[in-house]
Amino acid sequence: MPASRRIFPYKRIDFMAVMNVNPTRMELTNLKRKLTTARRGHKLLKDKRDELMRRFLDLVRENKELRRQVESGIKEANKHMAVARSVMSDSALNVGVISFAISILSPPWSFRIKVAGTTPLRRVGDFSSS
Repeated sequence: MPASRRIFPYKRIDFMAVMNVNPTRMELTNLKRKLTTARRGHKLLKDKRDELMRRFLDLVRENKELRRQVESGIKEANKHMAVARSVMSDSALNVGVISFAISILSPPWSFRIKVAGTTPLRRVGDFSSS
């Protein structure tokens, strides 16, 4: 038994919009114009959906490639860390890792350490004269 028969047991009504319209040629022309506009709008929405899906899939592919690059970089860094751990003592390795992390994570203008008797290194973006 169709769904429309269960809801409306006395008469069959399919699930379409019911409109009360005047049976004139002018009303027919107006309804045809509305139908044409609705179909055009529906087509535009479908085209927009397709374009958004295409862009989304492009972003997914780009994300996958970037993830692959990052994972290969992490794998390479782990190899280098294993070699460094086998050659260096733990204390020297910790100092090296911490200083490297500070140099990477801090912006070039955040701090400058001067040691007596040495010439300070200039970082990229450090154009001040000293």
